[in-house]
Amino acid sequence: MQRIRENALVGRIAVGFAIFAISVASCSSIRLKSYWIDRGPVAEHLFQGIHQDRLFGPHNRQLMSMFRANRQLHRSMPVELHGFAWDIDDFQEIVFPGHYGNQRLKSVHRSEGMGVPVVVVRRGVSKNEEPRKSFLPQTSSFAATAVLSPDGSVLHFYNPVTIRRIDYGDESGQIELPLAYDLTASLAYALHHHPQTRLQDFARPDRSEDPAKLTMLEPYQSDKIPLILVHGLLSSPDTFGEICNQLRADANLMEDYQIWVFGYPTGKPFLRSAGELREHLDSVMERLDPEGTEPLLYQGVMAGHSMGGLITKLMISYSGEQVWNSMSRLPLEGVRVEESYRAQLAERFYFDPHPLISRAVFIATPHRGSSTAGRAIGKMASALVIQSDSGMEEFMRQNPGAIRETLADGLPTSIDMLDPGQPFLEILNSLKLSDSVPMHSIIGTGGPLLGTHRSDGVVPYDSAHWDGVQSERTVPTTHSSILTNQKTVEELVRILREHRATAFMQIDSEEKAELELQEQNQP
Repeated sequence: MQRIRENALVGRIAVGFAIFAISVASCSSIRLKSYWIDRGPVAEHLFQGIHQDRLFGPHNRQLMSMFRANRQLHRSMPVELHGFAWDIDDFQEIVFPGHYGNQRLKSVHRSEGMGVPVVVVRRGVSKNEEPRKSFLPQTSSFAATAVLSPDGSVLHFYNPVTIRRIDYGDESGQIELPLAYDLTASLAYALHHHPQTRLQDFARPDRSEDPAKLTMLEPYQSDKIPLILVHGLLSSPDTFGEICNQLRADANLMEDYQIWVFGYPTGKPFLRSAGELREHLDSVMERLDPEGTEPLLYQGVMAGHSMGGLITKLMISYSGEQVWNSMSRLPLEGVRVEESYRAQLAERFYFDPHPLISRAVFIATPHRGSSTAGRAIGKMASALVIQSDSGMEEFMRQNPGAIRETLADGLPTSIDMLDPGQPFLEILNSLKLSDSVPMHSIIGTGGPLLGTHRSDGVVPYDSAHWDGVQSERTVPTTHSSILTNQKTVEELVRILREHRATAFMQIDSEEKAELELQEQNQP
């Protein structure tokens, strides 16, 4: 622990250079360029093409005029919702998209048609929140399209993520029309208004304003498969902005998937972050399916980028005694610690594959480390991290000589885990993985790295390659750009479609077998 304090002092002295160096090494911008301009209810620049359409124009102009006169229109007339997991009480604020942009979003998914696209904002999470909404962020924003009934008496809101055409008309007849939508605006709004604390989260993880948290982009839906995204070093969930943007453009896919993200301060010890993710997944099971009756919940796909891929791998690994023995010479039950801390150590060092994860995707994952972390940049970055673990310090005081020399300075930080010479990395790679969880790799090969021929500029191909994966796709791009590359999105969509077919087939087979068993047991 003494070396940690000394390293922290060195890190503070070199902070100016190190901030720049880390951002280059991780290829993640610390401050994202973003802008959002709310033009008010007119938003003529967005709807100009719609207004000129003879079929949609009159309706959309009338609805925009009504919103102009009453920004709380959805609270002053009957409203019907179509295709949402949200309730009408969640429609707290209606925002009309103006000009917007974000460095994480490389494409815009919008279309002209019937209705007025809006961004709906929901703020606050109460302590008594119903279980399916208990994993939402403090502020949620989602896409909707407002459509006025033919007689002007009812305001309809459609979910454009899964609905692209509607039947419009009255009792005398209806016609199928394309729905206007802007799927990107709600993501741009969320990214713009989310504070960036990734450097603080890295350097001072225990003082982070954003503790480790599993967040659902929508209320939980039992009829959809979870896609869980885990970010990497010096990053945050917004790094998956373009992935979410592209996936939401596929209405067919989003009929069967719901997106969750795991955010965590990346300066924390690696095992601690993985343990916190495991705790959050356990909480999902306890709160949303205490009886174990929702089969799609256990068909989750986890995709991790960079260090997030290593955390993903731990979610499908058996620890056995290897992880604990790599740290301590004494068995867990033989060390002198408070019982509450012993329980924490057990949760951190002993684990099995998590039942919610049935497929894993590694994106630019350094299974064997990255030479970048072993050079001066990585060492200086690690020196910046100021850890605070009073429990581990007390463990060392009460159990002198119990900690092995390789971990005498504390558990490895996130960037320590990227050092090819890190002993714990070898332990991680030796763990048994679940035989029932298919794995896939997406590897960047578009960046130069000293001493190697194929890499993404940070992670060499040889490190990102993992034997035993069901598929491997190389993408000619860099470490920082792989999540916004179209080929990455295409491969992830292919994997998700394959998984969907397999999951539904498995569930159908299990349900059929259960019915047959029930029939056999009938008198």
